[in-house]
Amino acid sequence: MSSQGQSPLRRRHVPCDVAGSARGVALVEPSRRSHPDGVAYRTLADTVMLAHFGFLVFVALGGFLAWRFRWVVVPHAAAVGWAVLSLAGADCPLTALEDGLRRSGGERGLPGGFISHYLTGVVYPAAYLRPAQLLVAGLIAVSWLGLALRHGASRQPGPVTPGRPPPAPPRSAPRG
Repeated sequence: MSSQGQSPLRRRHVPCDVAGSARGVALVEPSRRSHPDGVAYRTLADTVMLAHFGFLVFVALGGFLAWRFRWVVVPHAAAVGWAVLSLAGADCPLTALEDGLRRSGGERGLPGGFISHYLTGVVYPAAYLRPAQLLVAGLIAVSWLGLALRHGASRQPGPVTPGRPPPAPPRSAPRG
């Protein structure tokens, strides 16, 4: 206790899993108090967090979106490539950005990375990390296989549907 009767640590509502903290309330040292614009930093960090979730949803399901919009396959392939690099150990810039913003806002940041902080142990048990990764890989494979079958079939001339006339041949440009 300080001379003013207050604890040298103040209570802040910060999502955490710090040993010794009670019911999700972290103890923050006075020296780590928020920047004067801490709310802005925390709001930006929350925005980056939502963008990160959106990116992960796009990685898992973007191939299905490419069934409807073919141009999506290129950014989806890039996103999947980045996800593979992240699994191989590359640092994610969104995680680093969110971590820095949270620290600037007076919070403790992301101690173990985005997925381990928000998904593992929350959405699925930690023991199911590998099956969750394989499920996402399976979704990607199915979406890409479906994309190949769907758009590969549309390029090949197929049988004429009864009751519909065959498509007209393309017109040649007029000469002249």
